[in-house]
Amino acid sequence: HAGSSNAYTAESLTNYHFSVSPDNLDVALDRFSQFFIAPLFNESATDRELKNVHSEHSKNLQSDMWRWMQLVRNDANPKHPMNHFGTGNIETLKETPDRDGYHV
Repeated sequence: HAGSSNAYTAESLTNYHFSVSPDNLDVALDRFSQFFIAPLFNESATDRELKNVHSEHSKNLQSDMWRWMQLVRNDANPKHPMNHFGTGNIETLKETPDRDGYHV
């Protein structure tokens, strides 16, 4: 249907978006909405997403903007939600939970 979809996570929200030719909007909107109505959390899809997050995190390590933002987070009041690490990686999202008995 000549479409695409993507998402990004900001500080306080995740934005999901897609594009499709106008003639296919009804079918595409129904299909896209199923990701939220009945998401599939199978192991294969979860592993792919973990790898995508890890890859994005690795890329961001070289970004001055991401480094600056982490300094801002580190300097925030420890009781404030801003004072946290801004992205995840394989260690924080899979290895640590597995080690602690949480299967992701």
